Amino acid sequence: MNRKVYFGILLLLILLIAITHNIATEHYLYWKYLWSDLVVHLFSGLWVALVGLGIFVFSRKDKSGIMRILFSTIILSLSIGILWEVFEYSVGIISFSKWYVPDTISDIIMDMIGGIAGFFIALGLRKEPEEIVN
Repeated sequence: MNRKVYFGILLLLILLIAITHNIATEHYLYWKYLWSDLVVHLFSGLWVALVGLGIFVFSRKDKSGIMRILFSTIILSLSIGILWEVFEYSVGIISFSKWYVPDTISDIIMDMIGGIAGFFIALGLRKEPEEIVN
């Protein structure tokens, strides 16, 4: 996998996340359209997965099978998503309401979907069949 292309994708994706978040915050889109944060969670899960897979692919210390890598990617995205939700709640960005639990669950699901998408994108970007899997 070409490192420059891979890191370029990561840079563009984090810029897309930042721009989307800033526009949504400036124009109160998160409050007008309750689903709008799902887009940011999807892209964030994708970014987290690609970072994790990038570390894995470029370090080449682990020779795990494809299912283990997929499972690890999902767990990484899930963990970061849960930590983000705990952070939001603990600093008062969000407050408990009747929509808190469904919103949090949908946010975490979108983080995991983004993580799975990141896995398949990384799989498609590899140069050699053995680059991600042993």
